[in-house]
Amino acid sequence: MIEEKHLAQVKFTTVRSGADLSKVRSQNGDFVNSALSKAVNNSETNGITVRSWLATAGQRKSTLGFCVDLAHVASLTATFRAHGIGQWPTDSNSPITGTMTEEANLPTKSRSLLIQMVGRGLRNSVGKQDCHVIDMVASLEKGIVTAPTLFGLDPHELLKEVDFETLKALRDRKESEREREELASDPASVLPGSANSFKGNVTFTHYDDVNTLIAHTSGEHHIRTISPLAWVQVDHNRYILSNSSGSFLTIKLEEREFVVSFTQKIPKQTAKSKSPLMRPFEIAKTSTFEDAVHAADTYAKKRFVVPIVLTNAAWRRALATPEQVAFLNRFREEGDELALGSVTKGKAADQITKIKHGARGRLKRIKSDQGKAIKEKEKKERDTMKVGPVLG
Repeated sequence: MIEEKHLAQVKFTTVRSGADLSKVRSQNGDFVNSALSKAVNNSETNGITVRSWLATAGQRKSTLGFCVDLAHVASLTATFRAHGIGQWPTDSNSPITGTMTEEANLPTKSRSLLIQMVGRGLRNSVGKQDCHVIDMVASLEKGIVTAPTLFGLDPHELLKEVDFETLKALRDRKESEREREELASDPASVLPGSANSFKGNVTFTHYDDVNTLIAHTSGEHHIRTISPLAWVQVDHNRYILSNSSGSFLTIKLEEREFVVSFTQKIPKQTAKSKSPLMRPFEIAKTSTFEDAVHAADTYAKKRFVVPIVLTNAAWRRALATPEQVAFLNRFREEGDELALGSVTKGKAADQITKIKHGARGRLKRIKSDQGKAIKEKEKKERDTMKVGPVLG
């Protein structure tokens, strides 16, 4: 809609607010307002907000700011006025305008809420050139979404008046770099450089067991900055989101397109075939990773029990069950078994997902490919030795 000019042009600036969210509680997938207000509503953070506005948007005709609650509105208004800047605060009691949204709750873990807030500034009007979004970024350890994450970028990415087209180009470049890095780091590949002709050294990443492979491919950080759901990377271009029923969503890169599919678990009482799963069916296909994640999340929120599949779900912080630990220990060497209490339910669940969705098969393929590559290299070397150098 921005590209087709139905909405105003937009540019983004991110500012580190210094707010500490490490002790802010969460509920239903987002921060608890009362606790969030205590963390962000203080003289230091409000002062940074005002100084950032003066430096980047002081000449703007109008500014819309979102606060956590009425106390935050009052404090931030007072801080602006202390710097000689007049403000007209609005809230649910305002007779004319009212609030732009209920429970703005910014910073937030909700991608849709951040989009809604940004959208408030994108309405077109006569003489309006663009909307400048100043994103007051708090500490990122609690899984907040930021302007960069809307474009599939790392949440730590700092922006300074970056426009929409530049952000899209940056996203595409980062996505291409990520794909190249993942392909290069794929242990099934032969490294480095001259692998195809087997000139020079051939280096492999060796994995003694499934657990070593799992440790190497723990790449959930990127997708979990885009999605609040507990996606698990099971291969260098494949992600799984499992429901408690055994059904699961898959995001997979196929021929330069990301395909989202859903596989449903067949109830035991109705299962007639040997497979406990129905045939996967395609939900979406898109050229960008972030759009695929968004489509998959939208579907998950309709079909899955959302509080269970959230990355920050309370159950994930509890200790793993004896059954989880026993399952994982089936794939560990003697003397390297996990002890009860040494791993959380969430981490154990992620590792089990990796094992169930192909880690063993992938390890077998890697070793097979490496074995073939070594044999091919040895054959090339033997053929070279047979011919030998031509003496003058």
